[in-house]
Amino acid sequence: MSEEKMLPVLEEIRDTLKQQLEHQQASIKIQKEQFQMAQTQFARAEKLNDKAEAIQEKSANLVAAGGKIVKIVIPLIFILLAYAVWVVYQ
Repeated sequence: MSEEKMLPVLEEIRDTLKQQLEHQQASIKIQKEQFQMAQTQFARAEKLNDKAEAIQEKSANLVAAGGKIVKIVIPLIFILLAYAVWVVYQ
C-alpha cells in the first residue's frame, strides 16, 4: 500500500482509539461514582445495623426485667387477694 492510502486509515484508527479512550474514561468515572455510592450505602447500613443491635439488646434487657417483675408482682397480688378475702370473711 502506498503511504497516501495508509495515512487516512491510520488517522481513522487514531481517531477511533481516541474515542474508545474517552468512552473508557467516562465509564471508569461512572464506575468510581457507583463504587463511592456503594461504600456510602454500606457505611449507612452498618450504622443502622449497629443501632438495631443496640435496640435489640435494650429490648432484651427490658423483657428480662419485666419477667422478673412479673414473678414478684403476681405472687404479691395473690397474697393481697387472699388477705382481702380473709378480711371480708372475718
